[in-house]
Amino acid sequence: MEHVTLEQMLAAREKRAVLQQEMLYKHRLPLVSFTMNIAGPIKYSKDIQAVFYGGYQELRSALPEDAIKECRHTIENTGCELLLAVDMNAQELKRICTKIEEDTPYGRLFDMDVLDVDGKKLERLTERCCLVCGKGGRSCAAGRVHSVEELQEKTKQLIAEFFAFNAAKKLASHVVLCLLSEAAATPKPGLVDRNNSGSHSDMDFDMFKRSAQALHPYFVQCFHIGRNTKSTTTEETFSQLQQAGIAAEETMYATTNGVNTHKGAIYLFGVLCGAMGRLWNDSKQTPTVQELSATCAEIGYHGLKNLKNSGTTAGLECYRTYGFQGVRGEAASGFSSVIQFALPILQNKAYWQNAPYATADCTALLHLIANVKDTTLYHRGGEEGAAFAAAYAQSLLRTSPIPTQAQLYAMDAEFIKRNLSPGGCADLLAVALFFSDLENVNYSITPLCEF
Repeated sequence: MEHVTLEQMLAAREKRAVLQQEMLYKHRLPLVSFTMNIAGPIKYSKDIQAVFYGGYQELRSALPEDAIKECRHTIENTGCELLLAVDMNAQELKRICTKIEEDTPYGRLFDMDVLDVDGKKLERLTERCCLVCGKGGRSCAAGRVHSVEELQEKTKQLIAEFFAFNAAKKLASHVVLCLLSEAAATPKPGLVDRNNSGSHSDMDFDMFKRSAQALHPYFVQCFHIGRNTKSTTTEETFSQLQQAGIAAEETMYATTNGVNTHKGAIYLFGVLCGAMGRLWNDSKQTPTVQELSATCAEIGYHGLKNLKNSGTTAGLECYRTYGFQGVRGEAASGFSSVIQFALPILQNKAYWQNAPYATADCTALLHLIANVKDTTLYHRGGEEGAAFAAAYAQSLLRTSPIPTQAQLYAMDAEFIKRNLSPGGCADLLAVALFFSDLENVNYSITPLCEF
């Protein structure tokens, strides 16, 4: 990272002005001149470039399709610069740029100037706030109220905010993908899949897709809850996650017209995403399964308190009747059932080299059914039904470690006949899919820009 001089910055500004005039003359369209607000003598780093690219992505997604007629960019030690010729009204373009600057968590680092077709720079309707204190920016700048060190520290915090913001979005997308992959695994005994609705006459595969996608903002929120409470107790993290989970259930029910598609997953992945947030740090490294499991256990422990008087859900009624802790117990154990029974099946790549991936998912599910006290099974079939389901899975795995499609379809038919559904195990399968891909998902680095 090279220090730049005032002379170099002035030369870069002059070069930018020349390019602006060239593009205005060529297109006769408004321009966006996008640079970064970076305090101090270092104007470029890979992290700064990543934030710059993030700003470009925000801008591009906010503009109408095909509105950008030309794009020029420079990435130099004097900073990252972008010029866009945009075929739209200049005032509307300024409104979009201002909104990105103000609404994006790290948008204070963006300078998105808009030039009209005559080269005149459009002014903001409201003054930008100070980077450090949030007051009027002009007075702070004119009076040199804040030191360069203060400005640099705030800049560093906003860059960290960018990486955390992107990590949260990638995490949420990964969770949604795992939920969709679990729903798509076919055939699953008694569960919704691509073939049928299993033992659930009130739901189908398309409903599961809509529900999972609607929960994306919730998973983002849970990551930020974990990150924002990491300096406090795990009890505080759990309390805030619990409130977010209640709102997420309302979102689910609104999406499904009152059908419970993902209530267990909302709890499990809420704890998991909160744990990811608590583990997030500036090194931007993905935690190990062991680290994530331990933090989930610390957060999930608080879900076991006063369990008998926590509500009237099917899972809690099962706890009062049989003593099984359901999803709360699984989270409080750090997902020990997932790690012990399902994850080894999914991670044994040699085992599945010549078998369909969906078969691996369904087999992992059978291992969960064979070993986990699934409260959904107990709720639907009582002790007899749950025992039948576990025995069926155990017997099938003994005779066929890699079950055939025909065997799985036969098991599905038998579960449907008995109205059995291992819904809790299905949620744990989604968690297992998450853990199995954990090392392959890059939560920290935005790809370098290709304009």
